[in-house]
Formats: sequence, structure tokens, C-alpha cells
Amino acid sequence: MPRGQKKKNKDDASWETPGASQGSDDAVMTAAIVKQMESKWDKSRKSAEGKLDKAIVRDLDAALDARKQNYERATADIAAAYDAFLLDYAVIEDQIRQTWLQIGSVLESRLTHSEGLAQRHAATEETREEEQYHAFAHKSNAVQVVDRQIRSLREIIEASHS
Repeated sequence: MPRGQKKKNKDDASWETPGASQGSDDAVMTAAIVKQMESKWDKSRKSAEGKLDKAIVRDLDAALDARKQNYERATADIAAAYDAFLLDYAVIEDQIRQTWLQIGSVLESRLTHSEGLAQRHAATEETREEEQYHAFAHKSNAVQVVDRQIRSLREIIEASHS
């Protein structure tokens, strides 16, 4: 069929085989052009997909690199904070240890002082007990002397009354 004419009846049974007329040359040419255009479109689509794939890979790599850098920075910050914590903790532990040593030293000196006081108190108590024993002995002797004198005075008084 020539180009300008449209087929009026769809049921027209006049099918032409390729190569039978000029219309078949047009159909072959059209098919070749369509095939060539499809090939170009496929190449263009594949090229665009390749560019898109490369852009996606590039964007993903950039995003991953950014995430990796953020992770590395965060890891470094955490490590620095942990190191600072360890240093602060060590300083505080040293201060606590020093405080306990001072407390131990004070307790030891107070224990030594208390032991000295206890020893002096024991010695003083022993001396006091000895002096008290001697005082009781002197008192007992004095009571005996006074008792003898009272008896002798009674005897004198009784002898003078009789």
C-alpha cells in the first residue's frame, strides 16, 4: 500500500508478502529503521543506565566515605574521652590512695599515742595502788597507835578514879 493511503477495510484479505511490492520495501525499510532506532535507544538507555549506575556508585561511595569519616571521628572522640576519663580516674584514685595513707598514718600515730597513754596510765595506776597500799598500812599503824593510846589513857583514867 502506498504511504498516503490508509487501509479502509480491516477485513481486507489482500495481504502482501515482503518483497511483493514497493510497500513491502517500505515495510522492510521501516523495520530496519525501527530496529536501528531501537538499537540506538538501547545503547542510549544502557549508556544512561551506566551513567546512572556510576553516579549512584559515586554517591554511595561519597555517602559511605562521609559515614566512615563520621564513624572514625566519633571513635576518635570516644577514645579521647575514654583516655581523659582514665587519666582523671587515675588522678582521683591516687588522691583516694593518698587520703587512705594519711588516714592510716593518723590512726597509727593515734594508736601509738593511745598505747603510750595506756602504758603511762597503767604505770600511774600501779604507783597509785602501791601508794594507797602504803597509806592503808600507815593508817592501820596509826589506828593501832591511837587505839593503844586510848587504852592507855583509859587505864590512867580508871587508875585515877580508883
